[in-house]
Amino acid sequence: MKKLILLAILLFITSNSFAHNFDLEELIKMAAMSMQEFDSYISQKGYSFKEAQEKRYVTYRSYKYNSEDIGTGCSVTKCIYPDPRESSIVYRTMEREDFFNIRMKMKRLGFRYVTTESHHDTDHDVIWLVYRKGKIRLALRSRKGMAEGAIVDQPPFDIDVNVTR
Repeated sequence: MKKLILLAILLFITSNSFAHNFDLEELIKMAAMSMQEFDSYISQKGYSFKEAQEKRYVTYRSYKYNSEDIGTGCSVTKCIYPDPRESSIVYRTMEREDFFNIRMKMKRLGFRYVTTESHHDTDHDVIWLVYRKGKIRLALRSRKGMAEGAIVDQPPFDIDVNVTR
């Protein structure tokens, strides 16, 4: 009985501690959602509305994960385009493991590399790796920096998922 209670507590802690993370299939599903569906879904995951911006006919609605444990943490931005057939989200995480898990899953799902885009941003080189599978475009962003004498990916990590219907 004690083992069962301990297991239940462990499962509860584990499920809550990773509630802010998303896997690739979930990101693709969220990118294709309507704004109302997305708002409801993201709120259930512990995110709250942060801000809305409009630039060049695109509306951006940003949500931030509600936790004091996650530092600057995770955020998700839903992009609303004038063409209703196109939608996207940008998922930002500070966790390297989360970013690499999505990269590995992307390869297993058959996404193909398209191009690399890079530019210098303040004191880092920013790299976008662009992949595609059918009507889904993924762009993965990380900053390249030096750590212990080696060039490494550094946070924040962005996963941009664009779906065209």
